[in-house]
Amino acid sequence: WSSAKGKQPTVGFDNRHAGRIVAEHLVSLGHRRIAMIAGLVEGNDRASARLTGVRDALASAGVPLPDGAVVQRPYSLEAGAEGFAVLMKSRRPPTAVICGNDVLALGAMCEARTQGVAIPGDVSIAGFDDMPMARVVTPELTTVHFPMGEVGWNAAELLLGLLGENVGEVARDLPIALVERQSTGPARRTKRR
Repeated sequence: WSSAKGKQPTVGFDNRHAGRIVAEHLVSLGHRRIAMIAGLVEGNDRASARLTGVRDALASAGVPLPDGAVVQRPYSLEAGAEGFAVLMKSRRPPTAVICGNDVLALGAMCEARTQGVAIPGDVSIAGFDDMPMARVVTPELTTVHFPMGEVGWNAAELLLGLLGENVGEVARDLPIALVERQSTGPARRTKRR
């Protein structure tokens, strides 16, 4: 699931790049108050890389990501809802929330509905994974497509090659892409305080 250069065979994608493309998308829509509900980063290279990618892209764009704008939660619907509630209590709530995966994003969307927060009118929400449910929720979820089926296929090919002592390549990086759907939109114009 991660790009890792080393001696062990790996099949995955660049999670840091995934974080960058989501953040760049939101910046291109005019968002400047962006927050993140990240997965728990300790011991999780994917969650850590996604957060790093978001930080990289926002820093390049001159958009701050203060410590209070990042909450870490385990991957669950309830945790996504809780993380969203925490972020929206801030003095200047975000206009966009990047979620560490689609499950967190769906939890955040549920909490937004509970609070009467319009998506994407009041806040844009994006995720990672492009799970099938991302296409059936309302609004449909903007997310990063990871080729999950191809990961399994490629891993099996590498394993069969190793069993046959046909080592060849040891790392395969698969392509990813941002899938823009209705959960993200232009930042709402607000009066400066």
